[in-house]
Amino acid sequence: MLGINKNHWQRLNKQYLILKKVYKGFNLLSIFGVKKIKIFEKIIEIITYGKFDSYLKKSKGVIHIGASDGYERNLYKKYFVDKVIWVEADPAAYEKLKENISIFKSHFAYNYLMTDKDNVEYKFSITSDNGQSSTIFNFEDHSKMYPTLKIKNEINLKSITFKSFIKKYDINLKKFPSLVIDTQGSEKIILDGMGDLIKYFQFIKIETAEFNMYKNYPKLNEISEYLKKFNFEEIRRIETDLNDFNQKAYDVLFFNRNF
Repeated sequence: MLGINKNHWQRLNKQYLILKKVYKGFNLLSIFGVKKIKIFEKIIEIITYGKFDSYLKKSKGVIHIGASDGYERNLYKKYFVDKVIWVEADPAAYEKLKENISIFKSHFAYNYLMTDKDNVEYKFSITSDNGQSSTIFNFEDHSKMYPTLKIKNEINLKSITFKSFIKKYDINLKKFPSLVIDTQGSEKIILDGMGDLIKYFQFIKIETAEFNMYKNYPKLNEISEYLKKFNFEEIRRIETDLNDFNQKAYDVLFFNRNF
């Protein structure tokens, strides 16, 4: 999502210094300036994500775990995605999600914490950035990168596995070729809870990193090695963040070679 604060600006400036090595003499910041940095970010978003998300042209249905308030709803509309199942753990975000997708007849919202275990109680920390960083894990590098970020509330939630969720609502996975997981550290355990149902997906888009955003964070190599077991291969990645050691966070797109 677009936004700007001091810490984000500092990381963006680091990314600019990397770009400057490639585009010598082309001073992007002098063109846009600090006050217009949102314009700069928007241009980068359009250029990069425009290609990255083009896989949705082949997706008539998406299951999106870690929905927040449904920010991507207009992206799915842009690519004519017919059906979307949204899953969000935070009850407050879920209420906002329902409101935001109410105009889409084939979008359905569910309020569940998804992990690799059924009916287990977890402490869920809700963060001060409108819940964008809410998680069941403890912060590690994430708190260093965003020192102003605070935990504003903690609640207890019971979990469900993907497999149990699909069975409970009798969902036909053949209508949903794409899976998106953005759950602030629990991506790998959600995959573990899918079992062999993972074979139904043609595309999996997942948030991961080269460093520990949270404690026990599933890093990029761990996600990649796990998905290889099911014949998925990485086809695209896009940088979404950068820590002080130039280690990157990504959105990564995997393709099922069995299709």
